[in-house]
Amino acid sequence: CDRLGAPLADTEMKASELGDDSFEIMEHVGTGTMMPLGVPELDFALHGGAPLGSFTTILADSGGGKSMDMAFQAAIGALQGENVALLSVELSKALQHQRVLAAIMAVPINDLVDPKIRKEAIEGLNRLKQLGKIGKIVIEHFAPNTITIHEAIRWYSQQEKLHGCRFRLRILDHADLVLSGSKNHNESKYGQGEVVWNALAGMALSEDNPELQNWVFTATQSTRPQWKPGTPIPPLTRTQCSDSAHKFRASRLFITLTPQPDIKASEGYLWNIDKNTYGYGVGEILGPIPHQRHMARMADPSHLTL
Repeated sequence: CDRLGAPLADTEMKASELGDDSFEIMEHVGTGTMMPLGVPELDFALHGGAPLGSFTTILADSGGGKSMDMAFQAAIGALQGENVALLSVELSKALQHQRVLAAIMAVPINDLVDPKIRKEAIEGLNRLKQLGKIGKIVIEHFAPNTITIHEAIRWYSQQEKLHGCRFRLRILDHADLVLSGSKNHNESKYGQGEVVWNALAGMALSEDNPELQNWVFTATQSTRPQWKPGTPIPPLTRTQCSDSAHKFRASRLFITLTPQPDIKASEGYLWNIDKNTYGYGVGEILGPIPHQRHMARMADPSHLTL
């Protein structure tokens, strides 16, 4: 209420001066603190992964591994010691718990149906917690198109209060199914993309307070026609995200994910770095890189110190 009626931008604030203010400002760029993506070739091309304060979008076909990659990123982040908040508006809470647990403990997803194996996996996870070798992971699910982007962002902040810790790694699976909050019921997907993706980018990069910077990850579905089983799939690019160019523009890091040779990804995935604001690896198509999807792992992450 205190800010009601206040301008969105303070145009009377004194601008920073190159040289005098550069040292402190550049210290908060975030490139010194990286979050690996867990894919060896991709992390190498990105010089370590995604910088703190960056917003990353993964583009993939329907059934191409978007949600699996979001669960994998949650596992990788936690194993790097970060606290993770995963908000799903697609898969159920139970399935998200199953996938993230499988990715962390290197247990086949389907094996977790067995109560004995599930118990052993959870006991192993709790041992990692007791030893301080893994961050906290919280998971929630809302039905598709029932939550606005503003409510989603508040959810992340509320979880910090409820759990008493910072969640610097924030994952939204996936943003196509989040409402913009517009009262216009006829709003196009183009407009929805602008509002939602700009809000996520703002949650990642806080220029006013660098201590509030986060890693933010989401996924979006490609708009190209579905490919028939057995038909080779050409690498995705930003052109298959034509429902809203704002998705590409707002993302600091935009990566496309293409299963090879078909949707089953029997040969692995092609990872295309379509955009990287920080300059590393732009235009590189890597792979196909083998995956371990039976354990919710998009690649073998053994290159990381887990």
